[in-house]
Amino acid sequence: MATGFAACRKIHCSDFPVPLKEAYCPYTTGDLIKFTNHNNDTLALNVKSDFIDNTPPFRSNCKCACGAHASFETAKNSVYSLQITGGIDWFVGERAPNFCYLNCYFYGDESADAFRIIKENVVDDSEYTIFGDTVFIEKEDNERISSVKIIKNKGIVEFWDKKYECNWTRVE
Repeated sequence: MATGFAACRKIHCSDFPVPLKEAYCPYTTGDLIKFTNHNNDTLALNVKSDFIDNTPPFRSNCKCACGAHASFETAKNSVYSLQITGGIDWFVGERAPNFCYLNCYFYGDESADAFRIIKENVVDDSEYTIFGDTVFIEKEDNERISSVKIIKNKGIVEFWDKKYECNWTRVE
């Protein structure tokens, strides 16, 4: 009889650590993210959504993993036909292999370029330095955006745009 009760027990997962989102994806709905290039052109992107999604409790006999997700999405800039989404997938706990993804996607009219960095064996880190102070990802085979630089507590600070042959740099 005790076995039946144990199988009905609920597993409660940890919530997504908000400071981790603030460290690498520090955007909230309504923010305006501006970038300039060498011609002093301005690319302005309005953050249309940001959210945190936590795993709901599940039965202890479920082969489920605890995970949580935080993300943001900008509206598409009509002048440069570019939209950015990004986020962090967090899988930490006794039922997960302890890993974390940092994702960034750039969408154009005819392209969808993805960037991802994965950190395994993540442990509790009160400083939220999982990805370090600077993340630079280069993917030359991407169709339009071939590199992105993310700085802790600032977010995306620059990226290379093949279509316009320029480096877009964040304006504070």
